[in-house]
Amino acid sequence: MDASITRNQVTRIQIGTLLVGALAAGFAWALGWPSLVLPIMGGVVWGAANVWLLYRLSEYLRPDRDKPMLPLLLIVLVKFPAMYGLAFFLLRHRPVAEVAAAAAGFTLVLVVMVLRAVGAQMARPRAGSVGRA
Repeated sequence: MDASITRNQVTRIQIGTLLVGALAAGFAWALGWPSLVLPIMGGVVWGAANVWLLYRLSEYLRPDRDKPMLPLLLIVLVKFPAMYGLAFFLLRHRPVAEVAAAAAGFTLVLVVMVLRAVGAQMARPRAGSVGRA
């Protein structure tokens, strides 16, 4: 069984994350916290970009692929210093509520991945189970 993730699965995870993030931002707006909408959606987009960069990084690191090193170098230079440097800047210079909202948006991608894995596991037929006739 191949445990690798496909581009289609990454796209579905990103779309699901953006939809859940839009729902969370809508709740923040409806509850009277419009200043948290932008940090939530920023965190959601940041999380989706992080998943995409990790997927691309894993594609370039597969031993069965012969890929040029320049895209791998660009991914590593963008993902690690830029994304985490920006996170450090936000932690030091933004209000705590905005940072917490961005962190909540960032973690929504993990929630979507877990829910997708649970759904796939539940849809899989069990060994020894008999279908309905």
